[in-house]
Amino acid sequence: MLWIALSLIFNEVMNNPSDGSCGEFIELYNGGSDTISLAGMGITDGEDFDLITTLSNPPFGLTSTYSIPPGQLVLIMDPDYFDACTVEYPLVGNVLIVDDASIGNGLSLTDSIYLIAPSGDTVARFEKPIPSVPSSRSLERLNYSTDVWGISEVDGGTPGRVNSIYSPSPITIDSVYLMDSNLVIRLRNLSDSTIETQATVMAAETLTIPITLPPLDTTSILIESPILSFRTTLMVDSLRESLHIPTTYPLLIINEIQYDENPEWIELYNGSRDTIDLSRFYVRDMAGNVMWLSGLLPPDTFAVFSASEYPDLPSLNDNYESLTLRSKWGLLFDTLYYSSSYGGEGPYTLEKINPGLPGMERSSWSGSLIAGGTPWRKNSIFLNAGKLEGEVYLEPRYPAGGQDVILTYNLPASASPVRIYLFDDMGRQILQMDGPAGRGIVRFRAPARKGIYIILLKTDGWRRKEWIRVR
Repeated sequence: MLWIALSLIFNEVMNNPSDGSCGEFIELYNGGSDTISLAGMGITDGEDFDLITTLSNPPFGLTSTYSIPPGQLVLIMDPDYFDACTVEYPLVGNVLIVDDASIGNGLSLTDSIYLIAPSGDTVARFEKPIPSVPSSRSLERLNYSTDVWGISEVDGGTPGRVNSIYSPSPITIDSVYLMDSNLVIRLRNLSDSTIETQATVMAAETLTIPITLPPLDTTSILIESPILSFRTTLMVDSLRESLHIPTTYPLLIINEIQYDENPEWIELYNGSRDTIDLSRFYVRDMAGNVMWLSGLLPPDTFAVFSASEYPDLPSLNDNYESLTLRSKWGLLFDTLYYSSSYGGEGPYTLEKINPGLPGMERSSWSGSLIAGGTPWRKNSIFLNAGKLEGEVYLEPRYPAGGQDVILTYNLPASASPVRIYLFDDMGRQILQMDGPAGRGIVRFRAPARKGIYIILLKTDGWRRKEWIRVR
């Protein structure tokens, strides 16, 4: 059985279809050089065992055979899929079913799945569940030689076809994060040999960075903030990834919410100059529930996600709640904390006064003036940015020592670049930073010593003092 175990692999798992009663499927791939038969084999999710069987009358264009030739895929479908299922996949190729009402005991987001031979040996394993997978998205293997998984980039997954996240490269992105406003990309080498190559970064400028990746290890590349743009593209060998970077504010923000009446909904606003692919972003609530977004959002345009159309929309608490809007790699674009004291009760939604104001500030929000709010259009309480010039926001105002502090400002558009100073309570300069003219976001690390620190912002014809207290 060893040669089978080395050849057959799980390649895709749909464990959270829009219709859980009939839309689950599993995809296997034969990576060996011989044809393999699934006759007598079964599937288990640790709770129930199901024998794999053929379809007696496969639909037109499909086959149903136990034999899997080398380099071929086979689908194992929920048997109820072929009996008036509300889900419809563009199926191709070889399709099998199980001899029970469902695959396993109905697949869950946390299930491991095993392919079992007639002898009782485990032939293949899927042990990489992702608990936050959105509805209608499958889990896909990155390529056939590595056990690295991700969420499908298309609704319904890719049953019988090449995975949407497929990459032949042994190099993958391990993590992406911001450090002192610079971007750090950690790359992982999935192979057992050292890779000497170069990374190309296309942003405000194009950079070529030589890299050395030890076997089965990681290395990091740092891209300094002046080079970054909202859409930053990374290319390493055959790996190509578009990264969305929160270089300024607002680019993509939460602009309005209905939390006190059904259906609940969230409105987003695109403040960038690019059309944004929302499928690369998600919203998370304070309980950790996640909704992946979808659709294309042109510049200066709104998108509304209602619970009546998007069942994955996190349930919004009436008393208090926090929401974060993040990109695919977890980069933070906006934060909203609200309580019922902010307004927005009953039919009167909670609206942002101006998209340029930081979402985490209480003063950025108020209840709508119109019953039903203003979905898909400018908020009823909107104030022109000119009336907000000179505003400065700090989050948090009471940081712990070493904690990151986010300073957001909105100054007259004609002002020159901003110089920012941090002083301790003795008047000694601790830090000096520069920010762009007009609107900007600057991140810095709070000093380790407890106490009050003064922040001075200066530009031509304008200056402002603020403070933080380090706990």
